[in-house]
Amino acid sequence: VFVLRHGFRKYVIRPEQLAKQLQPFMDEAGVDIPADKYADELSEYERIAVEIIKAAVAGSWLIAIDEPEALVSAADLRRLNDMLGRYSAQGFTILYVSSHYEDLVSLCDRIAIMENGQVIKVFKAGDRLPGINGLITNGMRGYGPEMPERIRIARREAYSVRKVLAFENVSEGRIYRMNMELAAGQCVLINNIDRREIACLESLISGRIIPEGGAVSIDGVRLEGPAGRKIAVIPPEPENTLLYPDMSYMDNLCMTLDERIKDIWRNRSIRKSLRQEAGKTAAPDIFDVPVSQLSAEEKKELVYKRILLQRPQAVMVIQPFRASGITSRRHTADLIRQLLDKGTAVIIVSAGMNDAIMITDDIVQYAVSLQ
Repeated sequence: VFVLRHGFRKYVIRPEQLAKQLQPFMDEAGVDIPADKYADELSEYERIAVEIIKAAVAGSWLIAIDEPEALVSAADLRRLNDMLGRYSAQGFTILYVSSHYEDLVSLCDRIAIMENGQVIKVFKAGDRLPGINGLITNGMRGYGPEMPERIRIARREAYSVRKVLAFENVSEGRIYRMNMELAAGQCVLINNIDRREIACLESLISGRIIPEGGAVSIDGVRLEGPAGRKIAVIPPEPENTLLYPDMSYMDNLCMTLDERIKDIWRNRSIRKSLRQEAGKTAAPDIFDVPVSQLSAEEKKELVYKRILLQRPQAVMVIQPFRASGITSRRHTADLIRQLLDKGTAVIIVSAGMNDAIMITDDIVQYAVSLQ
């Protein structure tokens, strides 16, 4: 909080003295974080809170915050909004960027709705927001809980006979005695989970680590090493991390098929057949285009198509709706549904629930063990 402050010229840092100076700022913000806690031990909520306090201490009268709901739980988001409200009352200007206008109604003095880089409507505090769905003609059309209960039931009946992924009393790091089963075609949302637990969960599912206690099973077989193609993990913004930009669309599409299809790289007839099959849902001329020339949405769709062809038993999708506009979020939800419709079990790991709720069958509210 203090060391980057303008005018800080100490050669010797005295923690006790700084802790006393910090406490009034903590009280002012309504936050209680131990002054001697290291930055890598902070939760996502605490990290954002510290950044806001740092800005206030530095005298930055304009504070911009970008989609905190993608990183923190609903309860922590309310605490952050309370903190921002306190600073706003003191004269700080808050620029709050969010794709969820419903979270801003009780916080903001003005809400500007944007589409294609332009402000198309501005609401003031106290204004009613009727017909806001109609303002965003492309992105909001059809957006919302689009999966009727009869479709959920039908999907469960079709795939719930077979359990494809199971956590049996798993303990590792801060994960303690976790029990969870996923059926084929089932979607589970794990909510309120920190980045450290996300990394641990990813390692457990992919088999990179064996849990200290309990077992992770795939199709009833205990996982005792790397899961290989049986499991897929989709990180946030996969279009920037899971593709080879200098390779063609077709080569990226084939990247995880080597275990299922022999000679995928040498057999032209197989690749021709794959091109014909994938061409049903893609432009015919896209397959030879370098990935670097694709749009962000085309890149994301390529990632999900590749995983569909891979046919993993389960997929872990991390923060799929983070930093996404309304149209992009809907597109991502449709891509995840395609995995579910093929019988793949999906775990969505997300701080917020606003977007994932429309495709989720079950919700796991995660609580960190304090053992």
